[in-house]
Amino acid sequence: MLIGSLLAAAGLFTGVPIAVWLTVAVLAVVGVVAFRIRRRRRR
Repeated sequence: MLIGSLLAAAGLFTGVPIAVWLTVAVLAVVGVVAFRIRRRRRR
């Protein structure tokens, strides 16, 4: 689902450099993982 949305967004914004999309994708993944870890360790 997430990959599909990213591909759709990339298709809409083809003028944006690939490096920028890679950075945004990495930041999004890191943010989701960090959020899940915080939720799990929450007492």
